[in-house]
Amino acid sequence: MASRAHGPRGNSYGTRWPSSYVIKRVVGSEGHGYSVRKSRHVEGKPNSTRTASLSSPNGDYGSPNIEVPHQRIECINLCIPPVRSRLRELHLPLLLSESMSTHIPTIADSKCILVTGATSGIGRAMALGLKDLPGKPQVIATGRRQGRLDELAGKGLEAIELDVQKSPQELKGDLNAIVARYPDLDTIILNAGVQHQFDFTEPASIDFIKIVEELNINYTSVVATIVALMPHFHRLAAQGRDCFFIGISSGLSMVPAAWVPNYSASKAAIHSFLMALRAQLVDSRIHVVEIMPPLVESELHDPYGTTEALSKSWMPLEEFTKLTIEGLLKGDDDVPVGMSAGVFQKFEAGKSQMAVHLMKNHKAGKSY
Repeated sequence: MASRAHGPRGNSYGTRWPSSYVIKRVVGSEGHGYSVRKSRHVEGKPNSTRTASLSSPNGDYGSPNIEVPHQRIECINLCIPPVRSRLRELHLPLLLSESMSTHIPTIADSKCILVTGATSGIGRAMALGLKDLPGKPQVIATGRRQGRLDELAGKGLEAIELDVQKSPQELKGDLNAIVARYPDLDTIILNAGVQHQFDFTEPASIDFIKIVEELNINYTSVVATIVALMPHFHRLAAQGRDCFFIGISSGLSMVPAAWVPNYSASKAAIHSFLMALRAQLVDSRIHVVEIMPPLVESELHDPYGTTEALSKSWMPLEEFTKLTIEGLLKGDDDVPVGMSAGVFQKFEAGKSQMAVHLMKNHKAGKSY
Protein backbone atom coordinates (compact mmCIF):
# COMPACT_ATOMS: atom_id res chain seq x y z
CA MET A 1 0.00 0.00 0.00
CA ALA A 2 1.40 3.35 -0.94
CA SER A 3 1.69 6.60 0.85
CA ARG A 4 0.21 9.92 -0.16
CA ALA A 5 1.76 13.34 -0.30
CA HIS A 6 1.85 15.45 2.84
CA GLY A 7 2.64 19.12 3.19
CA PRO A 8 6.27 20.09 3.91
CA ARG A 9 7.09 19.53 7.55
CA GLY A 10 10.06 18.51 9.62
CA ASN A 11 10.48 14.74 9.87
CA SER A 12 10.41 12.73 13.08
CA TYR A 13 14.09 13.51 13.69
CA GLY A 14 13.47 17.26 13.53
CA THR A 15 15.22 17.71 10.16
CA ARG A 16 13.52 19.97 7.61
CA TRP A 17 13.64 18.48 4.15
CA PRO A 18 13.47 20.14 0.72
CA SER A 19 10.21 20.31 -1.15
CA SER A 20 10.23 17.05 -3.11
CA TYR A 21 11.43 13.46 -2.86
CA VAL A 22 11.32 10.21 -4.79
CA ILE A 23 10.90 6.83 -3.13
CA LYS A 24 13.76 4.48 -4.00
CA ARG A 25 14.95 1.03 -3.08
CA VAL A 26 18.47 1.09 -1.66
CA VAL A 27 20.51 -2.00 -2.52
CA GLY A 28 23.66 -2.62 -0.49
CA SER A 29 26.05 -5.38 0.39
CA GLU A 30 24.14 -6.19 3.59
CA GLY A 31 20.71 -6.26 2.02
CA HIS A 32 18.22 -3.63 0.96
CA GLY A 33 15.99 -0.99 2.49
CA TYR A 34 13.63 1.71 1.34
CA SER A 35 14.46 5.38 1.22
CA VAL A 36 13.19 8.78 0.19
CA ARG A 37 15.76 10.30 -2.16
CA LYS A 38 16.55 13.90 -3.03
CA SER A 39 19.24 14.36 -5.70
CA ARG A 40 20.83 17.80 -5.87
CA HIS A 41 23.48 19.36 -8.06
CA VAL A 42 26.12 21.59 -6.51
CA GLU A 43 28.08 23.67 -9.00
CA GLY A 44 31.50 22.17 -9.59
CA LYS A 45 30.62 18.95 -7.75
CA PRO A 46 28.93 15.70 -8.84
CA ASN A 47 25.31 15.03 -7.95
CA SER A 48 24.87 13.93 -4.35
CA THR A 49 22.00 12.12 -2.70
CA ARG A 50 20.39 12.62 0.68
CA THR A 51 18.07 9.89 1.97
CA ALA A 52 15.76 9.14 4.87
CA SER A 53 15.88 5.47 5.79
CA LEU A 54 12.53 3.67 5.73
CA SER A 55 13.64 0.16 6.57
CA SER A 56 17.35 -0.32 6.89
CA PRO A 57 19.05 -3.68 6.22
CA ASN A 58 19.51 -4.42 9.92
CA GLY A 59 15.81 -3.91 10.64
CA ASP A 60 15.88 -0.54 12.39
CA TYR A 61 14.95 2.82 10.98
CA GLY A 62 18.48 4.17 10.74
CA SER A 63 19.70 7.74 10.40
CA PRO A 64 17.78 10.41 8.50
CA ASN A 65 20.98 11.54 6.78
CA ILE A 66 22.60 8.65 4.93
CA GLU A 67 24.69 9.31 1.84
CA VAL A 68 23.99 6.63 -0.76
CA PRO A 69 25.89 6.28 -4.06
CA HIS A 70 23.49 6.99 -6.92
CA GLN A 71 24.26 3.76 -8.78
CA ARG A 72 23.00 1.69 -5.85
CA ILE A 73 19.48 3.10 -6.01
CA GLU A 74 16.66 1.65 -8.06
CA CYS A 75 12.94 2.28 -8.30
CA ILE A 76 10.45 0.22 -6.32
CA ASN A 77 6.73 -0.37 -6.43
CA LEU A 78 5.06 2.03 -4.00
CA CYS A 79 2.48 -0.54 -2.89
CA ILE A 80 4.65 -1.79 -0.01
CA PRO A 81 3.27 -1.35 3.55
CA PRO A 82 6.62 -0.50 5.23
CA VAL A 83 7.14 2.32 2.74
CA ARG A 84 3.71 3.76 3.36
CA SER A 85 4.01 3.49 7.13
CA ARG A 86 7.44 5.09 7.30
CA LEU A 87 6.46 7.93 5.00
CA ARG A 88 3.51 8.72 7.24
CA GLU A 89 5.85 8.90 10.20
CA LEU A 90 8.25 11.22 8.35
CA HIS A 91 5.48 13.38 6.86
CA LEU A 92 7.52 13.82 3.66
CA PRO A 93 6.09 15.29 0.44
CA LEU A 94 6.64 13.10 -2.61
CA LEU A 95 7.58 13.65 -6.21
CA LEU A 96 6.76 10.30 -7.81
CA SER A 97 8.68 9.17 -10.86
CA GLU A 98 6.53 8.01 -13.77
CA SER A 99 7.91 4.47 -13.55
CA MET A 100 6.45 3.95 -10.09
CA SER A 101 3.02 2.59 -9.29
CA THR A 102 0.90 5.11 -7.40
CA HIS A 103 -2.13 2.90 -6.75
CA ILE A 104 -3.12 2.59 -3.11
CA PRO A 105 -5.11 -0.57 -2.37
CA THR A 106 -8.25 0.49 -0.52
CA ILE A 107 -11.74 -0.77 0.13
CA ALA A 108 -12.60 0.71 -3.27
CA ASP A 109 -10.88 -2.37 -4.74
CA SER A 110 -13.05 -4.80 -2.79
CA LYS A 111 -15.28 -7.09 -4.79
CA CYS A 112 -17.17 -8.65 -1.89
CA ILE A 113 -17.47 -7.26 1.66
CA LEU A 114 -18.87 -9.09 4.68
CA VAL A 115 -20.05 -7.07 7.69
CA THR A 116 -20.64 -8.76 11.04
CA GLY A 117 -23.18 -7.31 13.46
CA ALA A 118 -24.92 -5.61 10.52
CA THR A 119 -28.47 -5.63 11.86
CA SER A 120 -28.11 -2.37 13.80
CA GLY A 121 -25.97 0.67 14.49
CA ILE A 122 -22.54 1.04 12.94
CA GLY A 123 -22.68 -2.35 11.20
CA ARG A 124 -25.97 -1.64 9.45
CA ALA A 125 -24.93 1.87 8.41
CA MET A 126 -21.55 0.66 7.10
CA ALA A 127 -23.11 -2.19 5.11
CA LEU A 128 -25.59 0.14 3.42
CA GLY A 129 -22.94 2.81 2.83
CA LEU A 130 -20.41 0.41 1.31
CA LYS A 131 -23.02 -0.93 -1.10
CA ASP A 132 -23.00 2.45 -2.82
CA LEU A 133 -19.24 2.59 -3.46
CA PRO A 134 -18.37 3.35 -7.11
CA GLY A 135 -17.09 -0.20 -7.61
CA LYS A 136 -20.48 -1.59 -6.51
CA PRO A 137 -19.10 -4.41 -4.34
CA GLN A 138 -21.31 -7.24 -3.24
CA VAL A 139 -22.07 -6.62 0.45
CA ILE A 140 -23.01 -9.44 2.81
CA ALA A 141 -24.82 -8.34 5.98
CA THR A 142 -24.68 -10.84 8.82
CA GLY A 143 -26.27 -10.97 12.24
CA ARG A 144 -28.68 -12.90 14.42
CA ARG A 145 -31.99 -11.05 13.95
CA GLN A 146 -33.69 -12.57 10.93
CA GLY A 147 -36.32 -9.86 10.64
CA ARG A 148 -33.69 -7.18 10.29
CA LEU A 149 -31.69 -9.31 7.88
CA ASP A 150 -34.81 -9.61 5.71
CA GLU A 151 -35.12 -5.82 5.75
CA LEU A 152 -31.50 -5.44 4.59
CA ALA A 153 -32.05 -8.01 1.85
CA GLY A 154 -34.88 -5.79 0.63
CA LYS A 155 -32.35 -2.97 0.30
CA GLY A 156 -30.13 -4.92 -2.06
CA LEU A 157 -27.73 -6.59 0.39
CA GLU A 158 -26.93 -10.26 0.71
CA ALA A 159 -28.19 -11.23 4.16
CA ILE A 160 -27.02 -14.27 6.11
CA GLU A 161 -27.64 -15.31 9.70
CA LEU A 162 -24.32 -15.64 11.54
CA ASP A 163 -23.83 -16.01 15.28
CA VAL A 164 -20.28 -15.06 16.27
CA GLN A 165 -20.87 -16.45 19.78
CA LYS A 166 -20.59 -19.99 18.49
CA SER A 167 -17.51 -22.05 19.22
CA PRO A 168 -14.50 -21.35 16.98
CA GLN A 169 -15.07 -24.68 15.23
CA GLU A 170 -18.75 -23.96 14.52
CA LEU A 171 -17.96 -20.40 13.45
CA LYS A 172 -15.29 -21.69 11.07
CA GLY A 173 -17.81 -24.05 9.50
CA ASP A 174 -20.31 -21.23 8.96
CA LEU A 175 -17.64 -18.96 7.47
CA ASN A 176 -16.38 -21.72 5.16
CA ALA A 177 -19.93 -22.09 3.88
CA ILE A 178 -20.07 -18.35 3.18
CA VAL A 179 -16.74 -18.48 1.32
CA ALA A 180 -18.00 -21.40 -0.77
CA ARG A 181 -21.07 -19.35 -1.70
CA TYR A 182 -19.15 -16.09 -2.21
CA PRO A 183 -15.65 -16.99 -3.47
CA ASP A 184 -14.85 -13.33 -4.23
CA LEU A 185 -15.12 -12.42 -0.53
CA ASP A 186 -12.00 -10.29 0.01
CA THR A 187 -12.97 -7.91 2.82
CA ILE A 188 -14.54 -8.31 6.23
CA ILE A 189 -15.71 -5.58 8.61
CA LEU A 190 -15.43 -7.08 12.10
CA ASN A 191 -18.13 -5.04 13.78
CA ALA A 192 -20.14 -7.33 16.06
CA GLY A 193 -19.96 -6.08 19.64
CA VAL A 194 -21.70 -5.78 22.97
CA GLN A 195 -21.25 -3.44 25.94
CA HIS A 196 -21.95 -4.00 29.65
CA GLN A 197 -21.50 -1.78 32.68
CA PHE A 198 -19.72 -3.08 35.78
CA ASP A 199 -19.02 -1.52 39.16
CA PHE A 200 -16.13 -3.41 40.76
CA THR A 201 -16.57 -1.46 44.00
CA GLU A 202 -19.67 -3.66 44.39
CA PRO A 203 -18.17 -7.13 43.75
CA ALA A 204 -21.44 -8.93 44.48
CA SER A 205 -22.97 -7.21 41.46
CA ILE A 206 -20.44 -8.56 38.94
CA ASP A 207 -22.02 -11.00 36.52
CA PHE A 208 -19.24 -13.20 35.13
CA ILE A 209 -21.52 -14.58 32.44
CA LYS A 210 -21.65 -11.07 31.01
CA ILE A 211 -17.88 -10.65 31.49
CA VAL A 212 -17.21 -13.74 29.40
CA GLU A 213 -19.87 -12.84 26.82
CA GLU A 214 -18.37 -9.39 26.32
CA LEU A 215 -14.84 -10.75 25.90
CA ASN A 216 -16.03 -13.48 23.54
CA ILE A 217 -18.05 -11.26 21.22
CA ASN A 218 -15.71 -8.26 21.25
CA TYR A 219 -12.40 -10.10 21.09
CA THR A 220 -12.28 -13.91 20.88
CA SER A 221 -14.84 -14.17 18.07
CA VAL A 222 -12.90 -11.60 16.06
CA VAL A 223 -9.71 -13.64 16.38
CA ALA A 224 -11.59 -16.84 15.50
CA THR A 225 -13.10 -15.17 12.42
CA ILE A 226 -9.72 -13.95 11.22
CA VAL A 227 -8.18 -17.40 11.72
CA ALA A 228 -11.04 -19.00 9.79
CA LEU A 229 -10.78 -16.62 6.83
CA MET A 230 -6.98 -16.38 6.65
CA PRO A 231 -6.47 -19.40 4.33
CA HIS A 232 -9.03 -17.98 1.86
CA PHE A 233 -7.38 -14.54 1.94
CA HIS A 234 -3.97 -16.13 1.40
CA ARG A 235 -5.32 -17.89 -1.70
CA LEU A 236 -6.69 -14.63 -3.08
CA ALA A 237 -3.45 -12.79 -2.27
CA ALA A 238 -1.47 -15.46 -4.14
CA GLN A 239 -3.61 -14.59 -7.18
CA GLY A 240 -2.65 -10.92 -6.88
CA ARG A 241 -5.79 -9.81 -5.04
CA ASP A 242 -5.73 -7.35 -2.14
CA CYS A 243 -7.70 -8.45 0.92
CA PHE A 244 -8.75 -6.54 4.02
CA PHE A 245 -9.38 -7.40 7.65
CA ILE A 246 -11.08 -4.28 9.02
CA GLY A 247 -11.59 -4.31 12.77
CA ILE A 248 -13.70 -1.87 14.75
CA SER A 249 -12.27 -1.03 18.14
CA SER A 250 -13.15 2.19 19.99
CA GLY A 251 -11.69 5.39 21.32
CA LEU A 252 -11.96 3.54 24.64
CA SER A 253 -9.26 1.15 23.43
CA MET A 254 -6.81 3.99 24.08
CA VAL A 255 -8.32 5.63 27.18
CA PRO A 256 -10.79 3.43 29.12
CA ALA A 257 -14.16 4.49 30.47
CA ALA A 258 -14.40 3.38 34.09
CA TRP A 259 -18.11 2.51 33.93
CA VAL A 260 -17.50 0.02 31.09
CA PRO A 261 -14.13 -1.41 32.18
CA ASN A 262 -14.46 -4.83 30.57
CA TYR A 263 -15.67 -3.33 27.28
CA SER A 264 -12.70 -0.95 27.31
CA ALA A 265 -10.34 -3.85 27.99
CA SER A 266 -11.82 -5.92 25.17
CA LYS A 267 -11.37 -3.04 22.73
CA ALA A 268 -7.81 -2.45 23.95
CA ALA A 269 -7.16 -6.13 23.24
CA ILE A 270 -8.51 -5.79 19.70
CA HIS A 271 -6.46 -2.64 19.16
CA SER A 272 -3.27 -4.41 20.19
CA PHE A 273 -4.12 -7.59 18.27
CA LEU A 274 -4.81 -5.76 15.01
CA MET A 275 -1.55 -3.84 15.33
CA ALA A 276 0.38 -7.08 15.84
CA LEU A 277 -1.47 -8.82 13.00
CA ARG A 278 -0.63 -5.92 10.69
CA ALA A 279 3.04 -6.32 11.57
CA GLN A 280 2.88 -10.05 10.78
CA LEU A 281 1.25 -9.39 7.40
CA VAL A 282 3.21 -6.26 6.54
CA ASP A 283 4.83 -7.63 3.38
CA SER A 284 1.68 -9.31 2.04
CA ARG A 285 -1.41 -8.29 0.12
CA ILE A 286 -3.53 -8.90 3.21
CA HIS A 287 -4.12 -5.53 4.82
CA VAL A 288 -5.20 -4.88 8.41
CA VAL A 289 -7.20 -1.74 9.08
CA GLU A 290 -8.56 -0.47 12.40
CA ILE A 291 -11.55 1.84 12.75
CA MET A 292 -11.69 3.71 16.07
CA PRO A 293 -15.14 5.23 16.64
CA PRO A 294 -15.91 7.91 19.20
CA LEU A 295 -19.22 7.79 21.06
CA VAL A 296 -21.64 7.11 18.18
CA GLU A 297 -25.42 6.96 17.91
CA SER A 298 -26.21 3.34 18.69
CA GLU A 299 -28.56 0.84 20.34
CA LEU A 300 -25.56 -0.41 22.33
CA HIS A 301 -26.57 1.68 25.34
CA ASP A 302 -30.28 0.79 25.44
CA PRO A 303 -30.04 -1.99 28.08
CA TYR A 304 -28.70 0.45 30.66
CA GLY A 305 -31.10 3.31 29.99
CA THR A 306 -28.34 5.74 29.04
CA THR A 307 -29.35 6.32 25.42
CA GLU A 308 -31.21 9.60 26.01
CA ALA A 309 -28.37 11.14 28.03
CA LEU A 310 -25.66 9.99 25.63
CA SER A 311 -27.61 11.16 22.58
CA LYS A 312 -26.80 14.74 23.60
CA SER A 313 -23.10 14.20 22.96
CA TRP A 314 -22.72 11.32 20.54
CA MET A 315 -21.75 11.60 16.88
CA PRO A 316 -24.73 11.02 14.56
CA LEU A 317 -24.47 7.68 12.79
CA GLU A 318 -24.74 9.27 9.34
CA GLU A 319 -21.80 11.58 10.03
CA PHE A 320 -19.68 8.76 11.46
CA THR A 321 -20.37 6.52 8.47
CA LYS A 322 -19.42 9.25 6.00
CA LEU A 323 -16.14 10.05 7.76
CA THR A 324 -15.24 6.39 8.21
CA ILE A 325 -15.80 5.45 4.58
CA GLU A 326 -13.76 8.49 3.54
CA GLY A 327 -10.90 7.23 5.73
CA LEU A 328 -11.16 3.73 4.29
CA LEU A 329 -11.05 5.11 0.75
CA LYS A 330 -7.82 6.97 1.56
CA GLY A 331 -6.13 3.67 2.36
CA ASP A 332 -5.27 4.55 5.94
CA ASP A 333 -4.24 1.69 8.26
CA ASP A 334 -5.83 3.50 11.20
CA VAL A 335 -9.13 5.35 10.89
CA PRO A 336 -9.79 7.22 14.16
CA VAL A 337 -12.94 9.30 13.87
CA GLY A 338 -14.09 12.39 15.74
CA MET A 339 -12.70 12.70 19.26
CA SER A 340 -10.84 9.41 18.78
CA ALA A 341 -8.60 11.12 16.21
CA GLY A 342 -7.17 13.51 18.81
CA VAL A 343 -6.62 10.71 21.32
CA PHE A 344 -4.92 8.62 18.63
CA GLN A 345 -2.53 11.40 17.67
CA LYS A 346 -1.63 12.03 21.29
CA PHE A 347 -1.09 8.46 22.48
CA GLU A 348 -0.93 6.03 19.54
CA ALA A 349 0.63 7.64 16.45
CA GLY A 350 3.75 5.73 15.42
CA LYS A 351 3.04 2.60 17.48
CA SER A 352 2.12 0.53 14.44
CA GLN A 353 5.48 1.32 12.83
CA MET A 354 7.21 0.33 16.06
CA ALA A 355 5.32 -2.98 16.03
CA VAL A 356 6.70 -3.65 12.54
CA HIS A 357 10.18 -2.71 13.77
CA LEU A 358 9.90 -5.13 16.70
CA MET A 359 8.64 -7.89 14.43
CA LYS A 360 11.56 -7.50 12.05
CA ASN A 361 14.05 -7.52 14.91
CA HIS A 362 12.40 -10.64 16.33
CA LYS A 363 12.66 -12.42 12.99
CA ALA A 364 16.32 -11.41 12.81
CA GLY A 365 16.92 -12.82 16.29
CA LYS A 366 17.75 -9.43 17.71
CA SER A 367 16.78 -7.83 20.97
CA TYR A 368 13.75 -5.57 21.07
